[in-house]
Amino acid sequence: MPRGAYTPAVTIKSTRGRALVRSAVEAVPAAAAMLATDRIVAQFTDVPGNRWLTLGLGAAGLGCFVLRRRWPVAALWGLAAVLGALPAAGLPAAVAAYGVGRRVGGRVAGRVPCRPLVLGAAVVLPVLTALPDPRLGVVLSAVAVAGPGLVGTVTGQQDRLVVALRDRAEAAADASRLAERARIAAEMHDLIGHRLSLVSLYAGGLELALGKRAPELRDDAVRLRGATREALDELGGVLGVLGPLDGSPTDTTGLRADIGTLTEASASAGARARLEWTGPDLTDASPMVRRALHRVVREALTNAHRYAPGAAVTVHVNVDEHRVRVRVCNTRPTGAPAPAGTGRGLAGIRERVALLGGEVRTGATEDGGFAVRADLPLAASAPRPAGGAAVSESAQPRWLRPAAGVLGLAVVAGMLVLGLRYAYLPPAPAAREDAGSVRLGMTRAEVVSVVGVDSGAARAAAVGHAPPRPAGTSCLYPYPSAPSAPGRGGRLTLARYCFTDGRLTGIDFFDVPMEAG
Repeated sequence: MPRGAYTPAVTIKSTRGRALVRSAVEAVPAAAAMLATDRIVAQFTDVPGNRWLTLGLGAAGLGCFVLRRRWPVAALWGLAAVLGALPAAGLPAAVAAYGVGRRVGGRVAGRVPCRPLVLGAAVVLPVLTALPDPRLGVVLSAVAVAGPGLVGTVTGQQDRLVVALRDRAEAAADASRLAERARIAAEMHDLIGHRLSLVSLYAGGLELALGKRAPELRDDAVRLRGATREALDELGGVLGVLGPLDGSPTDTTGLRADIGTLTEASASAGARARLEWTGPDLTDASPMVRRALHRVVREALTNAHRYAPGAAVTVHVNVDEHRVRVRVCNTRPTGAPAPAGTGRGLAGIRERVALLGGEVRTGATEDGGFAVRADLPLAASAPRPAGGAAVSESAQPRWLRPAAGVLGLAVVAGMLVLGLRYAYLPPAPAAREDAGSVRLGMTRAEVVSVVGVDSGAARAAAVGHAPPRPAGTSCLYPYPSAPSAPGRGGRLTLARYCFTDGRLTGIDFFDVPMEAG
């Protein structure tokens, strides 16, 4: 049964079930991290919020976090938008930004890298949704999006470099094996080929001699010469399998320039060959995919030269986001074709493409020509060694990467706490000389812009000394001004601004004693 022709429904359901269970398990620590961050934010400010809006934003952020594996870009953008209005989404946003930086690649319109655009938009969104407090948005964007995104980008580049080095090592091993096979082929050609050529030569002389002296034995000499010629042809086929390929794989193998060189070489040999390439170049594709494309095109062009002399040959290559498709077709030949070969060349490219998860189809065309079609996935991975032995990505222990992830989250959490403390830090007293401009009826944001945000230290010092708070109000205790009577036993003047329905309705000033130091 062909690869991919049938997938059991039980397998699909079990895979989806495991994905749902994994998402549900991941949602638990994400929700716990959001609740813990929300508690920390509550220590820095008493800014009242709509409880239902907060729950809605939290549910939206949690949903984006759960779906980040299926739609990483959309999930990151959603979390970044929620982050500006809900700082508690900091750790989930950091995880999503790291994943996008590590895995998202490709280019927009074949030119502009996709990853910087995605991360750049995610960095801007928290600043926009945190208005009118851009300082909070900048802190959240830097700590929870930009930093993890850059770390993920570096990690992803390291992973891709390891894969590229492994592919290059495999290519070097292939080249070494090909060189050894070429040496064996050369020795066989020099020894056995030379001996068979002598036998064929002697059989020809014997045939001429027997034609005059013993005609009844001439047929035996003819059969001997024919058998020798067949042996030479079979030896040529074996040497063709063992012999080297035309050119060893390089870093440019399979790129547009390389395929163009193959086509131009065919044209210079007398064939009417041309290349039609659609889509971006394969610079980011796996070297195995590029080598397979090179083999397919070269084998198809060789067959066209051999079996379709005088025909026009066209090489079509189409590259999209996920696959590369190649079609090499020739028109009806105008000259006498060579005798049919062994078919080992087409069988070889079929096997190579199948190992990468692709497919090769060959057959006659409607105009009497012949076409070779190959379909290759760009995300093809290296085939596993026989016996099920997997090639480890590195010699590092299995626990090292999860431990590094936990440590990274701890670092992000610490930086997030420090960043939030800085974002909610009230301005210095010198910056509040215009506190007298505060008037009743101002909004909370207008008052905060003049006197600063709520201070936990001022709120704690006001306990037992502040006047009774009016019912139905929420009050703001900004950073205290300088003590009115500095020194031992001095007193500290605190201010309290109370709001009803978001509007300033009361201003109180009171003194609290300072402890003797």
